Amino acid sequence: MTGNTQTVFSRRQVAVLLGISEDEVKEKDNTVFHPTKGPDGSWRYASDEVLATLGGDGCDGQVPTGAICALAFELFQAGKSLPDVVISLKQSPAMVRTLRAEYDTMAGCLTLPSEAVSQIRQANSRAVTDADDILEIIDSLRAERDAAYDQGLHDAGDAGEVLDPHTGTMVSVSSILARSQK
Repeated sequence: MTGNTQTVFSRRQVAVLLGISEDEVKEKDNTVFHPTKGPDGSWRYASDEVLATLGGDGCDGQVPTGAICALAFELFQAGKSLPDVVISLKQSPAMVRTLRAEYDTMAGCLTLPSEAVSQIRQANSRAVTDADDILEIIDSLRAERDAAYDQGLHDAGDAGEVLDPHTGTMVSVSSILARSQK
């Protein structure tokens, strides 16, 4: 970082890092944390305050060296799990969670909480082990939705109007059928 630019976390990121709810983070506002409101209206938490709270969880308030950050980012890029990174780098889980949150912010990645992964696994009969599995589920759900939509068009015939899923407006069945035949 150069100048006065400081890394900040969203309330959600702080909650994930600390393993607590967003409401619990909010309860710490103006005592443990002193968030500022971002231009988009969301609350932003200074990384130094957040990292300091991780001290009791093995982070010791230390900011990792550039070499540790680079190695962690390489492992994340290679698809290694958080436990694998902890083992490989011999860093605390708190430090690795912090680095992962920073990596996700920089790379535009999405990390799903374990509860979300559990729900995806429970709602699906296939094994879900990586992002490709989730994409396959999404593709399957889209295909099911499209097939149901097509069946609804068939059932409706020329009898009236249906909701166009692309525009959210009511349109005549014959106009949709004409579009789909082009």
